[in-house]
Amino acid sequence: MIVTKPHILLVDDDEMVLRAIVRSLNRDFDCVAISKPEEALRVAQEQEFAAIVSDVSMPVMNGFQLRDAICKAVPAMKDKFLFVSGGGATPALHEQLEKTKYLPKPYTLTDLVAAIRKITG
Repeated sequence: MIVTKPHILLVDDDEMVLRAIVRSLNRDFDCVAISKPEEALRVAQEQEFAAIVSDVSMPVMNGFQLRDAICKAVPAMKDKFLFVSGGGATPALHEQLEKTKYLPKPYTLTDLVAAIRKITG
């Protein structure tokens, strides 16, 4: 029996962080890693993902703007987002974080995998 890993999208403008996350998660998940939110939006419309893990504070488009754009194009993704935040977010973004699924940085790999599994089932 072939067991497929959940297909997830990882979005973070820090490419070093992104590479480290992919290396850590590849055993449990089929990861697509993208450092530009506008590119992530395009890919999210072309592929079906079990979850999207996104940084909050990014240039051009923050994580919430990315979520809103993806959900407008793919409404089924509404409950599939997990945000990670390193504390550099504005008070308004922190208020939004309180209403979502998120992990504060730094987080452990165990916490990240558990949070993603809650979304992917």
